[in-house]
Amino acid sequence: MKKAVSVLLALVLALGLLALAPVAASAADIATPMIAAKYYHSLALKSDGTVWAWGQNTYGQVGDGTTTNKRTPVQVSGLNGVTAVAAGEYHSLALKSDGTVWAWGENGHGQLGDGTTTDSGAPVQVKGAGGAGSLSGVAVIASGGHGHSLALKSDGTVWAWGYNYAGQLGDGTTTDSSTPVQVLGAGGEGFLSGVTAISTGRGHSLALKNDGTVWTWGYNAGYELGRVTATSSNNFTPMQAGGTLNLGVTTPVTFTAAQVGGASGTANSTGIQLTFSKAVSGLAAENITIFNSDGAVTKGTLSGSGTSWIIGLSSVDKQGGVTVRIGNFSTFSVTTTAQTVMVYKGSGGTAPVAPTITTASLPGGTVGTAYSQTLAATGDATITWSLDSGSLPGGLSLSTAGAISGTPTAAGTFNFTVKANNSAGSNTKALSIVVAAVPATAPTITTASLPGGTVGTAYSQALAATGSAPITWSVDSGSLPGGLSLSTAGVITGTPTTAGTFNFTVKATNSAGSDTKTFSIEISAKPPKGTIFGTSFEATFFNWILFFILFGWIWMWFF
Repeated sequence: MKKAVSVLLALVLALGLLALAPVAASAADIATPMIAAKYYHSLALKSDGTVWAWGQNTYGQVGDGTTTNKRTPVQVSGLNGVTAVAAGEYHSLALKSDGTVWAWGENGHGQLGDGTTTDSGAPVQVKGAGGAGSLSGVAVIASGGHGHSLALKSDGTVWAWGYNYAGQLGDGTTTDSSTPVQVLGAGGEGFLSGVTAISTGRGHSLALKNDGTVWTWGYNAGYELGRVTATSSNNFTPMQAGGTLNLGVTTPVTFTAAQVGGASGTANSTGIQLTFSKAVSGLAAENITIFNSDGAVTKGTLSGSGTSWIIGLSSVDKQGGVTVRIGNFSTFSVTTTAQTVMVYKGSGGTAPVAPTITTASLPGGTVGTAYSQTLAATGDATITWSLDSGSLPGGLSLSTAGAISGTPTAAGTFNFTVKANNSAGSNTKALSIVVAAVPATAPTITTASLPGGTVGTAYSQALAATGSAPITWSVDSGSLPGGLSLSTAGVITGTPTTAGTFNFTVKATNSAGSDTKTFSIEISAKPPKGTIFGTSFEATFFNWILFFILFGWIWMWFF
């Protein structure tokens, strides 16, 4: 009895120690749980990589394949391996462990990034730039409250898509985009880089760089961009919050611009005179960027003070019209209504030049082979491109920068019209791309040899060859064993009737050519038969049993 009690106490102690031992994390845990919400729906990411949602579902933002509001959490359909989530006004985003981004819900402005403006009640994968492939290498996601989305890649670049009414995509335009566009750099030069974190407002976007500076773009009616200037105008490309250009004024100022140093229409102007309505300060040469008529970007010189300043032009800048940018602004944002300062030597304010498409024709392509061609046009920057009518070959897409890229999926001649657009107007041009089919390859017979057969036993063997389909087979010379035949599909079938070795040559033919190969099939004779009193029988176990029964009956009869 005492021994039994001791054993029981030992078991209780062991179980208690096990209960106190730390519990290892489940092997299925792949994510740090998090939550997100915007307007009237909520998201939750579980540690197993699944996403759950509830609330208003008018546009499918809950992600269960319906548009019925949900009072309790439901699992987002078909989504796993998720490491982060973000909620927009009426759409949702998820980042998977493989660096791809998935979205669902409202898509009226392309905020799902799938190349369409069709709402989706289930997750769709965000496409790559220009609709080619899919967005990848993403480390962080963010979703704006009024229909735009951001993604930070592991290389420190930022990509945006969706609603762009105030320039919140940061691509220098106010055109919505249903596929990701790369956020430009300060003042629209290059691309934003070195970013470590992103965030979005209702109509603006923010980025934190690895040097600790904050950059903003988009809507600015409430001064949410954090600029130290006397304006609340929107910004279409990133600028540093806190302002890189402080004019030292508390109320808006206006200005006039005129050429100096030469008579109108001459090539010896020395610069641009800026006259402000009140004294300003803080202007420096580093704030001035010159865009000349050839598309080159240079830095101007600057002199002056108070209300009078002169921007000096180099010899190359004086050969044609120039656009002047002051500070990190895509427009001259010192006044509440200002636009980019357009100054043309000798013309005193000639209107911007509308684009003219100069691409004469496009090269052809081949099904299954990558294609890339950039359209060209004259006219003032920024020029954006779109498909005006017709259709590109399947698998190709046109980016807003004018690049046609992708991999063609179907052969044929495809006619379409492209449009180039800028602030001064637009131009269209009809083009075509001829996509050739993949060239056919002649067959090569790969079957090395054929197995033998037996008279009276069914035979079947398929021949094999590489090359473009369809391949047709035939006997080129010699003869198959009696009872066998070769089908056009390359299968030798039948029941051999004659023993022996049979040599023959087969031919494989397609639209590109043919190949022949000699084979032989050895047919063995049928197995020998036994005899009883001159009567033949198959030498099988069953026949021998019959023999012994007959022999026993005869023995009993005579003996």
